[in-house]
Amino acid sequence: MLQNNCAVLATPLDVQEDFTDELIRFYGTNDNRSFKKFLYETSIEMLPSGLTQPVLKELIISKIKKDSGSENQEEFEYLEEYPIEKLNNILKLHQERNEA
Repeated sequence: MLQNNCAVLATPLDVQEDFTDELIRFYGTNDNRSFKKFLYETSIEMLPSGLTQPVLKELIISKIKKDSGSENQEEFEYLEEYPIEKLNNILKLHQERNEA
């Protein structure tokens, strides 16, 4: 991951016990969905910001809402389901529209 400048794995001390539990569950079941979700929410920091995906998504969505100028913030609830790449594209479109 570091060679491609995309993310770094850093498990915070306060979730290390949960990390161990998730890892054991993954080894026991060979089902990685819960483990991957745990890592994305707690331990994978996106470079260069150093933020975890949920925090980064929250910041991008907040910026999209602000840049939209819309008073109806509920219309943006669907954004929670989008991956970060798509959110970044939406944010760029909003910024380009505002610059024009």
